[in-house]
Amino acid sequence: MSYEKTKLAIVFADISKSTQLFEAYGNLRARNIVSHTLNLLSEVTKKYEGTVIKEIGDEVMCTFEDLEKAVEAVIRMPQALLEDPLLIEVGIVIKVGLHYGDVLKEENDVYGDAVNVAARMVQLARPEQIITSRDTVDLLPRYQMASMRSLGSVQVRGKQDDIEIYELLWQSDATDLTIMHGQSSLVRRGPKSQLTLRYSGQDISVAKEKVPFMIGRGDKNDLVVQDQSVSRTHATIEYRRGKYVLIDRSTNGTFLQIQDEETVFLHRDQMHLRREGVILLGQDGSESCDHAIHFQCAYQSDDEVINA
Repeated sequence: MSYEKTKLAIVFADISKSTQLFEAYGNLRARNIVSHTLNLLSEVTKKYEGTVIKEIGDEVMCTFEDLEKAVEAVIRMPQALLEDPLLIEVGIVIKVGLHYGDVLKEENDVYGDAVNVAARMVQLARPEQIITSRDTVDLLPRYQMASMRSLGSVQVRGKQDDIEIYELLWQSDATDLTIMHGQSSLVRRGPKSQLTLRYSGQDISVAKEKVPFMIGRGDKNDLVVQDQSVSRTHATIEYRRGKYVLIDRSTNGTFLQIQDEETVFLHRDQMHLRREGVILLGQDGSESCDHAIHFQCAYQSDDEVINA
């Protein structure tokens, strides 16, 4: 069997927390969501002259002969998800790993050091994060290097020395950003979210400038819920990449019921808030109970507001 030695940019893009999709939507719809996401990532890969090598469960592996095209593609991938109505609705996010180096090509597959390092990069990435290596960054033109920041050094299996890793900053603050070819400026794009909470007869607007928004039994919280099943600091709401995220930090957990979906139990976990629904702290129960927190989330484009 013949191999070809060459250098390629290797990209792994992984759907974050895909197991929660199956819990929230059931096997059939969750599988359709995953397939739709992987198809979208494949389309982006081909648009930037890359090759889809294979899909591995909820992950896609791609190669690029041109490193600059690979960087443009991985920037575009999370942006494309934010622009897709279905994926906005269900809150799909990805994490991406990128590395350029030596590989062996065999028919429709690739092997070697660059593949192993790229796989390690995606393992290190958090949701909505793109991670690459110092060796890769050093090969980029200045306009692309401007969007990188060092995260320190890590150990990678098979490597004698630690590898310095970098985050590719594809957007900043809570809005979608893209890097324009040939310059280091960033262009603002995408929807902006709005979140309103209703509790005990009050409507509370959660502005992105006031997050993290803290909920709990303690007096220093932004929303105080006096119940023994509620922790002193029970949950927080953060604003990330144009979306509100509910994060449970409690002892008893949080029940989240999104419109027309099954109730999800969060315990030291997080979930994207979308459309409208009910947050129940510490105990499951009716949405009409005294301590139910109703929420409504919408995203705003330049000319209209529609349900998120």
